[in-house]
Amino acid sequence: MAFYYRTGFLREVLGAVFRIVFLFLSLTVCSIIYAQENQEFSHRVGGRIISTELIAWVDTEKVFEQYPGTKLARRELSKYIKQARDKLEGKRKRIKELEEENCSDTKGIFNAYFEYEKLQQETRESILWQEKKMRKEIMGRIYDAIERIGQQKGYTIILDRSMVLYSQGLGEDLTDEVLKELK
Repeated sequence: MAFYYRTGFLREVLGAVFRIVFLFLSLTVCSIIYAQENQEFSHRVGGRIISTELIAWVDTEKVFEQYPGTKLARRELSKYIKQARDKLEGKRKRIKELEEENCSDTKGIFNAYFEYEKLQQETRESILWQEKKMRKEIMGRIYDAIERIGQQKGYTIILDRSMVLYSQGLGEDLTDEVLKELK
């Protein structure tokens, strides 16, 4: 009885292994057939695989720098920075006046210094926020223009030039077209 039990167990184990191997081989064959049927997306030329998908790239930093909206936004940011500097300069002059007027009022001078430092930190943060907001708005316009061109021309993939490490004739440069679209 023990021998029969062992051979039944062995038969079950071998059956399970056989089912797993059969399933693996079936999936492999199906994958090969699927890959062969879908080779229409690429083909081999001279030992290289050539994609039939349309690929392009854009130098977004160049577009950002040459976009007229960037220059306008930078002028606005410069005005904001000048106003903030003038405000800080006014606080600093007030501190100097307090120091010259009354050296015994250290509490007032300390409070003026504290307010100046606080205003300086708030100004830095505000300038950084304004700069980030400006860049986000402009990059949004650039990405929208890239998307419109991609849809019009039927591109499958449009890469940022900074992300392309190497390319041998891969894709078309759409940088100038994006600049024209934005102007």
